[in-house]
Amino acid sequence: MLRLLLAALVALPVSALLWINPGVHPAWAALPPALTLAIVLPIERRERRRRNVHASATLAPGVRAFLEDHVAFHHRLDPDEQAEFHRRCAVFLREQRITGVGVELDDDIRAAVAASAVILTFGLRAPFWENLREILIYPERFDLDYTVDEDGELLGLMHDQGPLIFAADELVDGFALGEDGVNVGLHEFAHVLDFEGGGLDGVPMHLNPESARTWRRQIVDSVRAARNNPALFELLGDYAFTDQVEFFACMTESFFELPDLLHQAAPDLYDVMRDLYHQDPLARLTDEDRAALLHDDPIEDLPPDDRDGPPVSWDDDHDPFG
Repeated sequence: MLRLLLAALVALPVSALLWINPGVHPAWAALPPALTLAIVLPIERRERRRRNVHASATLAPGVRAFLEDHVAFHHRLDPDEQAEFHRRCAVFLREQRITGVGVELDDDIRAAVAASAVILTFGLRAPFWENLREILIYPERFDLDYTVDEDGELLGLMHDQGPLIFAADELVDGFALGEDGVNVGLHEFAHVLDFEGGGLDGVPMHLNPESARTWRRQIVDSVRAARNNPALFELLGDYAFTDQVEFFACMTESFFELPDLLHQAAPDLYDVMRDLYHQDPLARLTDEDRAALLHDDPIEDLPPDDRDGPPVSWDDDHDPFG
Protein backbone atom coordinates (compact mmCIF):
# COMPACT_ATOMS: atom_id res chain seq x y z
CA MET A 1 0.00 0.00 0.00
CA LEU A 2 2.84 2.41 0.80
CA ARG A 3 4.28 1.81 -2.66
CA LEU A 4 0.92 2.73 -4.21
CA LEU A 5 0.63 5.90 -2.14
CA LEU A 6 4.12 7.03 -3.08
CA ALA A 7 3.42 6.39 -6.75
CA ALA A 8 0.21 8.41 -6.49
CA LEU A 9 2.09 11.35 -4.94
CA VAL A 10 4.24 11.42 -8.06
CA ALA A 11 1.55 10.72 -10.66
CA LEU A 12 -1.19 13.09 -9.48
CA PRO A 13 0.84 16.33 -9.64
CA VAL A 14 2.00 15.41 -13.13
CA SER A 15 -1.59 14.73 -14.11
CA ALA A 16 -2.67 18.08 -12.67
CA LEU A 17 -0.01 19.95 -14.65
CA LEU A 18 -1.17 18.28 -17.84
CA TRP A 19 -4.81 19.11 -17.03
CA ILE A 20 -4.19 22.83 -16.61
CA ASN A 21 -1.87 23.11 -19.61
CA PRO A 22 -3.99 24.60 -22.42
CA GLY A 23 -1.74 23.10 -25.08
CA VAL A 24 -2.36 19.54 -23.91
CA HIS A 25 -5.53 17.58 -24.59
CA PRO A 26 -7.31 16.79 -21.29
CA ALA A 27 -7.25 13.08 -22.09
CA TRP A 28 -3.48 13.04 -21.59
CA ALA A 29 -4.00 13.99 -17.95
CA ALA A 30 -5.32 10.51 -17.32
CA LEU A 31 -2.14 8.88 -18.59
CA PRO A 32 0.13 9.22 -15.48
CA PRO A 33 -2.42 7.67 -13.06
CA ALA A 34 -3.22 4.92 -15.57
CA LEU A 35 0.45 4.05 -16.03
CA THR A 36 0.97 4.13 -12.28
CA LEU A 37 -1.86 1.67 -11.70
CA ALA A 38 -0.69 -0.59 -14.54
CA ILE A 39 2.81 -0.81 -13.06
CA VAL A 40 2.20 -0.70 -9.31
CA LEU A 41 -0.96 -2.78 -8.90
CA PRO A 42 0.57 -6.05 -10.21
CA ILE A 43 3.51 -5.52 -7.86
CA GLU A 44 1.14 -4.88 -4.96
CA ARG A 45 -0.85 -8.02 -5.78
CA ARG A 46 2.32 -10.10 -5.94
CA GLU A 47 3.55 -8.72 -2.61
CA ARG A 48 0.17 -9.35 -1.00
CA ARG A 49 0.19 -12.90 -2.32
CA ARG A 50 3.71 -13.37 -0.98
CA ARG A 51 2.71 -12.11 2.44
CA ASN A 52 -0.25 -14.47 2.51
CA VAL A 53 1.87 -17.41 1.43
CA HIS A 54 4.61 -16.42 3.87
CA ALA A 55 2.17 -16.23 6.76
CA SER A 56 0.65 -19.65 6.10
CA ALA A 57 3.49 -21.41 4.33
CA THR A 58 4.02 -25.08 4.97
CA LEU A 59 6.63 -27.41 3.56
CA ALA A 60 6.14 -30.95 2.32
CA PRO A 61 7.33 -33.40 4.99
CA GLY A 62 10.10 -34.65 2.71
CA VAL A 63 11.41 -31.14 2.07
CA ARG A 64 11.42 -30.36 5.79
CA ALA A 65 13.17 -33.66 6.53
CA PHE A 66 15.96 -32.85 4.06
CA LEU A 67 16.49 -29.43 5.62
CA GLU A 68 16.62 -30.91 9.10
CA ASP A 69 18.86 -33.84 8.16
CA HIS A 70 21.30 -32.33 5.67
CA VAL A 71 21.40 -28.53 5.73
CA ALA A 72 23.95 -27.43 8.34
CA PHE A 73 22.95 -23.77 7.96
CA HIS A 74 19.43 -24.76 9.06
CA HIS A 75 20.79 -26.65 12.08
CA ARG A 76 22.47 -23.53 13.43
CA LEU A 77 19.36 -21.36 13.37
CA ASP A 78 17.27 -20.88 16.48
CA PRO A 79 13.65 -22.18 16.40
CA ASP A 80 12.17 -18.86 15.26
CA GLU A 81 14.78 -18.53 12.52
CA GLN A 82 14.14 -22.09 11.41
CA ALA A 83 10.44 -21.34 11.09
CA GLU A 84 11.28 -18.27 9.00
CA PHE A 85 13.66 -20.34 6.88
CA HIS A 86 10.86 -22.85 6.24
CA ARG A 87 8.46 -20.08 5.24
CA ARG A 88 10.93 -18.58 2.79
CA CYS A 89 11.62 -21.98 1.25
CA ALA A 90 7.88 -22.51 0.84
CA VAL A 91 7.46 -19.13 -0.87
CA PHE A 92 10.38 -19.87 -3.17
CA LEU A 93 9.04 -23.29 -4.16
CA ARG A 94 5.61 -21.84 -4.81
CA GLU A 95 6.88 -19.00 -7.01
CA GLN A 96 9.72 -20.62 -8.96
CA ARG A 97 9.35 -23.05 -11.81
CA ILE A 98 11.55 -26.12 -11.41
CA THR A 99 11.56 -28.64 -14.24
CA GLY A 100 13.15 -32.07 -14.34
CA VAL A 101 14.88 -32.97 -17.62
CA GLY A 102 15.27 -36.72 -17.71
CA VAL A 103 14.88 -36.91 -13.96
CA GLU A 104 11.86 -37.05 -11.68
CA LEU A 105 11.81 -34.24 -9.17
CA ASP A 106 11.66 -35.37 -5.56
CA ASP A 107 11.59 -33.57 -2.23
CA ASP A 108 15.37 -33.78 -1.83
CA ILE A 109 15.94 -31.91 -5.08
CA ARG A 110 13.29 -29.29 -4.29
CA ALA A 111 14.72 -28.80 -0.81
CA ALA A 112 18.28 -28.41 -2.11
CA VAL A 113 17.21 -25.80 -4.68
CA ALA A 114 15.18 -23.81 -2.16
CA ALA A 115 17.82 -24.02 0.58
CA SER A 116 20.50 -22.74 -1.81
CA ALA A 117 18.44 -19.69 -2.69
CA VAL A 118 17.22 -18.91 0.82
CA ILE A 119 20.61 -19.27 2.52
CA LEU A 120 22.09 -16.55 0.33
CA THR A 121 19.24 -14.09 0.93
CA PHE A 122 18.46 -14.91 4.56
CA GLY A 123 20.12 -11.75 5.84
CA LEU A 124 18.98 -9.40 3.07
CA ARG A 125 16.15 -6.90 3.31
CA ALA A 126 14.47 -8.29 0.20
CA PRO A 127 14.37 -12.01 0.95
CA PHE A 128 12.51 -13.04 -2.20
CA TRP A 129 14.05 -13.63 -5.59
CA GLU A 130 12.80 -11.36 -8.36
CA ASN A 131 12.35 -12.51 -11.95
CA LEU A 132 14.28 -15.73 -11.49
CA ARG A 133 14.51 -17.73 -14.66
CA GLU A 134 13.31 -21.32 -14.99
CA ILE A 135 15.36 -23.88 -13.09
CA LEU A 136 16.21 -27.06 -15.01
CA ILE A 137 17.36 -30.22 -13.25
CA TYR A 138 19.47 -32.73 -15.18
CA PRO A 139 20.05 -36.20 -13.70
CA GLU A 140 23.83 -35.82 -13.50
CA ARG A 141 26.77 -33.80 -14.82
CA PHE A 142 26.58 -32.44 -18.35
CA ASP A 143 28.73 -30.89 -21.05
CA LEU A 144 28.61 -27.49 -22.72
CA ASP A 145 26.40 -28.97 -25.43
CA TYR A 146 23.97 -30.06 -22.63
CA THR A 147 24.73 -33.73 -23.13
CA VAL A 148 24.29 -35.57 -19.85
CA ASP A 149 27.49 -37.40 -18.99
CA GLU A 150 28.62 -38.68 -15.59
CA ASP A 151 32.10 -37.47 -16.52
CA GLY A 152 30.81 -34.12 -17.80
CA GLU A 153 32.59 -30.95 -16.77
CA LEU A 154 29.54 -29.01 -15.58
CA LEU A 155 27.77 -29.45 -12.25
CA GLY A 156 25.63 -26.38 -12.82
CA LEU A 157 25.25 -23.48 -15.22
CA MET A 158 23.66 -20.03 -15.22
CA HIS A 159 22.80 -18.48 -18.56
CA ASP A 160 22.74 -14.70 -18.72
CA GLN A 161 19.22 -14.73 -20.14
CA GLY A 162 18.32 -18.40 -20.01
CA PRO A 163 17.59 -21.03 -17.39
CA LEU A 164 19.52 -22.02 -14.31
CA ILE A 165 20.69 -25.64 -14.67
CA PHE A 166 21.77 -28.12 -12.00
CA ALA A 167 22.95 -31.71 -12.03
CA ALA A 168 20.55 -33.34 -9.56
CA ASP A 169 23.06 -35.59 -7.83
CA GLU A 170 25.64 -32.82 -7.43
CA LEU A 171 23.01 -30.39 -6.17
CA VAL A 172 21.78 -32.75 -3.46
CA ASP A 173 25.29 -33.91 -2.55
CA GLY A 174 26.28 -30.29 -1.96
CA PHE A 175 24.29 -30.56 1.25
CA ALA A 176 24.09 -34.32 1.89
CA LEU A 177 27.87 -34.82 1.89
CA GLY A 178 28.42 -32.16 4.53
CA GLU A 179 30.30 -28.88 4.50
CA ASP A 180 33.34 -29.26 2.29
CA GLY A 181 33.26 -25.91 0.52
CA VAL A 182 31.75 -27.41 -2.64
CA ASN A 183 28.08 -26.60 -3.11
CA VAL A 184 26.87 -26.05 -6.66
CA GLY A 185 23.56 -24.65 -5.44
CA LEU A 186 25.23 -21.83 -3.52
CA HIS A 187 27.69 -21.31 -6.38
CA GLU A 188 25.12 -20.85 -9.15
CA PHE A 189 22.73 -18.73 -7.08
CA ALA A 190 25.72 -16.50 -6.26
CA HIS A 191 26.07 -16.02 -10.02
CA VAL A 192 22.40 -15.00 -10.14
CA LEU A 193 22.96 -12.39 -7.41
CA ASP A 194 25.98 -11.18 -9.33
CA PHE A 195 23.98 -10.88 -12.56
CA GLU A 196 21.11 -9.08 -10.83
CA GLY A 197 23.65 -6.50 -9.67
CA GLY A 198 24.02 -5.21 -13.22
CA GLY A 199 25.67 -7.95 -15.24
CA LEU A 200 27.85 -10.98 -14.67
CA ASP A 201 31.00 -9.17 -13.58
CA GLY A 202 31.86 -10.53 -10.16
CA VAL A 203 30.53 -7.41 -8.43
CA PRO A 204 27.66 -8.45 -6.15
CA MET A 205 24.30 -6.76 -6.11
CA HIS A 206 23.47 -4.05 -3.55
CA LEU A 207 26.92 -2.48 -3.80
CA ASN A 208 27.16 1.24 -4.45
CA PRO A 209 29.90 2.43 -6.87
CA GLU A 210 32.41 3.15 -4.11
CA SER A 211 31.85 -0.25 -2.47
CA ALA A 212 32.08 -1.92 -5.88
CA ARG A 213 35.48 -0.31 -6.50
CA THR A 214 36.64 -1.48 -3.07
CA TRP A 215 35.40 -4.99 -3.82
CA ARG A 216 37.29 -5.12 -7.12
CA ARG A 217 40.47 -3.88 -5.45
CA GLN A 218 40.21 -6.50 -2.71
CA ILE A 219 39.70 -9.26 -5.26
CA VAL A 220 42.79 -8.26 -7.23
CA ASP A 221 44.85 -7.85 -4.06
CA SER A 222 43.73 -11.27 -2.87
CA VAL A 223 44.75 -12.92 -6.11
CA ARG A 224 48.19 -11.37 -5.89
CA ALA A 225 48.53 -12.17 -2.21
CA ALA A 226 47.47 -15.78 -2.79
CA ARG A 227 51.00 -16.56 -3.99
CA ASN A 228 52.09 -15.88 -0.42
CA ASN A 229 48.87 -17.19 1.13
CA PRO A 230 48.59 -20.85 0.13
CA ALA A 231 45.80 -21.33 2.67
CA LEU A 232 43.47 -19.08 0.67
CA PHE A 233 44.37 -20.64 -2.66
CA GLU A 234 43.99 -24.15 -1.32
CA LEU A 235 40.71 -23.32 0.36
CA LEU A 236 39.08 -21.81 -2.72
CA GLY A 237 40.77 -23.98 -5.35
CA ASP A 238 42.35 -22.84 -8.58
CA TYR A 239 38.98 -22.51 -10.35
CA ALA A 240 38.15 -19.55 -8.10
CA PHE A 241 41.02 -17.63 -9.66
CA THR A 242 39.72 -18.02 -13.22
CA ASP A 243 38.20 -14.54 -13.06
CA GLN A 244 36.35 -12.29 -10.64
CA VAL A 245 32.99 -13.90 -11.49
CA GLU A 246 34.12 -17.34 -10.32
CA PHE A 247 36.05 -15.81 -7.43
CA PHE A 248 32.84 -14.36 -5.97
CA ALA A 249 30.89 -17.61 -6.46
CA CYS A 250 33.61 -19.76 -4.89
CA MET A 251 34.03 -17.27 -2.07
CA THR A 252 30.30 -17.62 -1.39
CA GLU A 253 30.62 -21.39 -1.09
CA SER A 254 33.46 -21.13 1.42
CA PHE A 255 31.84 -18.27 3.33
CA PHE A 256 28.76 -20.31 4.13
CA GLU A 257 30.28 -23.79 4.36
CA LEU A 258 33.77 -23.17 5.77
CA PRO A 259 33.60 -19.78 7.49
CA ASP A 260 36.22 -20.65 10.07
CA LEU A 261 38.80 -21.59 7.45
CA LEU A 262 37.99 -18.60 5.27
CA HIS A 263 38.36 -16.26 8.23
CA GLN A 264 41.70 -17.83 9.10
CA ALA A 265 42.95 -17.58 5.52
CA ALA A 266 41.67 -14.09 4.68
CA PRO A 267 39.94 -12.23 7.53
CA ASP A 268 39.51 -9.05 5.48
CA LEU A 269 37.70 -10.92 2.72
CA TYR A 270 35.56 -12.70 5.28
CA ASP A 271 34.51 -9.32 6.67
CA VAL A 272 33.57 -8.09 3.19
CA MET A 273 31.39 -11.16 2.61
CA ARG A 274 29.81 -10.78 6.04
CA ASP A 275 28.85 -7.20 5.29
CA LEU A 276 27.64 -8.10 1.81
CA TYR A 277 25.31 -10.90 2.89
CA HIS A 278 24.45 -9.35 6.28
CA GLN A 279 25.21 -12.69 7.86
CA ASP A 280 27.99 -14.05 10.07
CA PRO A 281 28.23 -17.85 9.67
CA LEU A 282 31.38 -17.89 11.80
CA ALA A 283 29.45 -16.56 14.79
CA ARG A 284 26.97 -19.43 14.46
CA LEU A 285 29.58 -22.19 14.68
CA THR A 286 29.45 -24.35 17.76
CA ASP A 287 32.48 -25.80 19.54
CA GLU A 288 31.65 -29.12 17.87
CA ASP A 289 31.67 -27.42 14.46
CA ARG A 290 35.05 -25.84 15.13
CA ALA A 291 36.53 -29.13 16.30
CA ALA A 292 35.32 -30.85 13.13
CA LEU A 293 36.89 -28.16 10.96
CA LEU A 294 40.21 -28.47 12.77
CA HIS A 295 40.35 -32.20 12.03
CA ASP A 296 38.95 -31.99 8.51
CA ASP A 297 41.00 -30.81 5.56
CA PRO A 298 38.57 -29.94 2.73
CA ILE A 299 41.48 -29.51 0.32
CA GLU A 300 43.29 -32.70 1.20
CA ASP A 301 42.25 -34.42 -2.02
CA LEU A 302 43.26 -31.64 -4.40
CA PRO A 303 45.75 -32.82 -7.04
CA PRO A 304 49.29 -31.69 -6.21
CA ASP A 305 49.38 -29.27 -9.16
CA ASP A 306 46.31 -27.53 -7.79
CA ARG A 307 47.85 -26.95 -4.38
CA ASP A 308 50.90 -24.95 -5.46
CA GLY A 309 49.27 -21.52 -5.76
CA PRO A 310 48.17 -19.36 -8.68
CA PRO A 311 50.06 -19.45 -11.98
CA VAL A 312 53.42 -17.68 -11.88
CA SER A 313 52.28 -15.30 -14.65
CA TRP A 314 50.15 -13.45 -12.08
CA ASP A 315 52.82 -10.95 -11.15
CA ASP A 316 52.49 -7.81 -9.06
CA ASP A 317 51.98 -5.54 -12.08
CA HIS A 318 49.28 -7.63 -13.71
CA ASP A 319 45.58 -7.32 -13.02
CA PRO A 320 44.40 -10.95 -13.40
CA PHE A 321 40.85 -9.83 -14.06
CA GLY A 322 41.56 -7.10 -16.57
